[in-house]
Amino acid sequence: MGDWVETRRESMTDGRVRLIVNGELDAASAPHLQSEMSALQRDAASVLLDLSGVTFMDSTGARLLWAAAASAKADGWTLELAPPPREVRRVLDLVGMASVLAVAP
Repeated sequence: MGDWVETRRESMTDGRVRLIVNGELDAASAPHLQSEMSALQRDAASVLLDLSGVTFMDSTGARLLWAAAASAKADGWTLELAPPPREVRRVLDLVGMASVLAVAP
């Protein structure tokens, strides 16, 4: 499994911030994404998380997304997931998170 993930922020015309994630999202790389998500929580009221470039995600990545969804609900900010690739969708389905995260059209 990889030990890296790249992120890039992009402002959208509707006021949301898109966080684009590329690479492998696992125990080694999750702290980087967690740091980015924490910074966005302070800076943006609405985040679209784009995992289309994620090539691998394990349960650590799923837990991070679960925590981000819970934080969004508790703290009053919006987290949406862009339609993920099949590999990511499979992990989310396996851990029962597909219904927890709002998937943007």
